[in-house]
Amino acid sequence: MTGVIFDLDGTLLDTLAGIAYSANETLAANGLSTHPVSAYKEFVGAGVKVLFERAAPGQNPEPIIADFLSRYERSWLSNSHVYAGVLDMLKLLQEQNMPMAILSNKPQVFVDQAIQGPLKSISFRVALGHQPRKPLKPERGSADEAIEAIGLPRTRITMVGDTPIDIETAQTHGMNSVAVSWGFRPVEELTSADAICHSADELGAFLLDLPC
Repeated sequence: MTGVIFDLDGTLLDTLAGIAYSANETLAANGLSTHPVSAYKEFVGAGVKVLFERAAPGQNPEPIIADFLSRYERSWLSNSHVYAGVLDMLKLLQEQNMPMAILSNKPQVFVDQAIQGPLKSISFRVALGHQPRKPLKPERGSADEAIEAIGLPRTRITMVGDTPIDIETAQTHGMNSVAVSWGFRPVEELTSADAICHSADELGAFLLDLPC
């Protein structure tokens, strides 16, 4: 048996428009410059603090973050959707009893909302977002709880994500890595992954074909 740990944003859910909407709303309310949606592809992935360090350089991010989180909680699900084919792929893996987990740098409250909302039909061993005083991906230890929940040797677990952060997380923790090309980063940034998949169907077939 093999197991899989998924990133969330840019891998399972397309959340970019929702992030950009709430971030721009927050920036404008604080008298700061806004950005096109495409710019947020480079801003996201390393947590909310880094998001606003990139979107509002030179500003104290803490009050901006508090404002953003309040706005984002109200609207993000209505501005997000599951990527094409992803639910069917997850259901296929579930039918094959593959242990699955989520590991995200998104605040835990939003990960909880995702698995209670658009991903509610899927059973994950654990769905982990960022929590205070816990390491963010790709820091050492950031994946330990998810690995423990999967319950298999690290060499039989694959980390799936759409950014170099996810690839580095896999490498740091002794896991295999698969990058997906439909997310937030160009495929040229993903070449250090063990494999790159270009559709949910391809990803599902690849994961099921891994040696047990």
